[in-house]
Amino acid sequence: MAKAVEAFAAKALVLPFLLGSFLLTILLLDGPGVVRQTSLCISALGAAWLAIRHVSLTSRELVIAIILATFGETIFSRGCAMYTYRYALIPAYVPPGHVLLYVLSLSTAQHLKLKVPSTIAVALLVTVGTSVTVAAILCQGDLSGAILWLWMLLFISRSPQPHLLCACWAYSILLEILGTKLGNWQWKAHVPFVGISSSNPPAGVAAFYALFDVALLSILRWYRRIPFSTPTGCEQAGGLTTLTS
Repeated sequence: MAKAVEAFAAKALVLPFLLGSFLLTILLLDGPGVVRQTSLCISALGAAWLAIRHVSLTSRELVIAIILATFGETIFSRGCAMYTYRYALIPAYVPPGHVLLYVLSLSTAQHLKLKVPSTIAVALLVTVGTSVTVAAILCQGDLSGAILWLWMLLFISRSPQPHLLCACWAYSILLEILGTKLGNWQWKAHVPFVGISSSNPPAGVAAFYALFDVALLSILRWYRRIPFSTPTGCEQAGGLTTLTS
């Protein structure tokens, strides 16, 4: 039994490595031009379509996730103007990229649950996340990040899937640091309409990614109650019940 668990854990690390490498490659290759942006979009869509099979999401659920991600990007990037992209209003690879990050977080969470109790994972996340937020406030006056971190803490306190949110926080912070340092996107120094100061990226930026995960899980729960919407055996996959503590 122990060997089977170890074999599963080793196999579970392959997908996060591949997805993480792919997302990094997308950021490095991002640039101007319709051909380049179209190529990145097609690559991200293909990678997302392949990745969802490992968490038993269907093609129709992939479409739902992409629509949700596009809606969120439109609200926060274009509507609220909290951040801007360098090479397009909303690069076409971004929505499927959100799906890839979700699958990355979910696959990592499945591995974490075998190794780390939820109480320890949450305690570590709260400690590190609070430290990062306090440092951002003191060094950069990041009030927006502080508010977002409180939002993230609310998600953590109410979520039945703490491992998923822990993985989401780690990956989204890393992705945001890379994306902003490489110049793929930039957060405004002050949040439009309210004038609250923000760093680039905000310390609590993971709250937006957690919101996507929570919203997607909620929508999929509703969707899978519809007759014939999901093939037999998928109702417990995609993170709906597999990570419940």
